[in-house]
Amino acid sequence: VPWSRGEVTAMADGTAVPSGSAVAFGSSVEWTITPKKGYEIAQATLNGEDVTEELSVDSSQKDIRSFAAEDVHADQRLTVTYRTLETYTVRYAVQDLDGDGTGDYGSIEALAGRLGIGAYREEKGAALAGEITVYEGGEAIFTPAPEQAEYRVTECLVNGDHYELQQDGTILLPAEQLAALGQTINLTVKFGASAPVITFTDPTFNGEEKGTISAF
Repeated sequence: VPWSRGEVTAMADGTAVPSGSAVAFGSSVEWTITPKKGYEIAQATLNGEDVTEELSVDSSQKDIRSFAAEDVHADQRLTVTYRTLETYTVRYAVQDLDGDGTGDYGSIEALAGRLGIGAYREEKGAALAGEITVYEGGEAIFTPAPEQAEYRVTECLVNGDHYELQQDGTILLPAEQLAALGQTINLTVKFGASAPVITFTDPTFNGEEKGTISAF
């Protein structure tokens, strides 16, 4: 096992045992495989036999796997191979509308995550521009925030192409979209004034209505 990429621990009948330990005949042995950040399990073999598809998934930490052997009567050797996860860098910015070199009328918050695993969670506060790293199998969510109520997002571009916002106004880049877009992704948000609102009232004189106004 390349220890720099992950850790394998073992329990024999509920007691932790280091690698190379002797255990009682008939013991139940369970191994737990924990990849380090940036890696995932590519293959696991027990005594030369591929058991990758038989690994159990940890319900709370989905990158952790375990394997159990019952009624052990011979030496057991578990070997694990890891694979490096791809990374995606998303550069985001508010569009500069007045040519002063900074974005106008709002900011963007960013959040990256992967399978609910805490080590892969990264948050960036409201800013005119920034970048965030997303690991393979993860997703990124961007929250545009207009600086005033009368402004809204008028356009969102991802690698120069129009990109639809979610119903809640956020911008979601899921795992499959990130993989399709490439390892360096550019996201631009343009803020503009909301549609103009016209208000009017019927004409009055001395408190009495003297006519009506309609609009088309």
